[in-house]
Amino acid sequence: MIEVLMVLKALPEAAQRALALRLQESCTVVSTMGPRLMVGRVPPHGLAVLRALPGVLAVIENVADLAALPAAAGLSDTEALFASGWAAQGQKKGPRSGAGQDWDAPGFEPPDTPKR
Repeated sequence: MIEVLMVLKALPEAAQRALALRLQESCTVVSTMGPRLMVGRVPPHGLAVLRALPGVLAVIENVADLAALPAAAGLSDTEALFASGWAAQGQKKGPRSGAGQDWDAPGFEPPDTPKR
């Protein structure tokens, strides 16, 4: 199974619901952001089916393809943040300060303790 980000066209409410139902028949929807973004899992041979559905603007399977998303998609700030979160796919940005230390290690303060 491949996890993909699907960007849908802005459609009237009834057409949007019909498209969402068709997508749910074609893949396993994992999460959604408003009516225009969906993350789904699909077998490799199902990508063409998703891309062929009327109302689907883009089906993104690689993080690099997210940068090539057409400007016509017109993602809102919230939608762009959701797409960026999908692109991160749980990757950590680096070590946290205090990682591996005990809470009572010298010089270490837990994050919820007020600084003095």
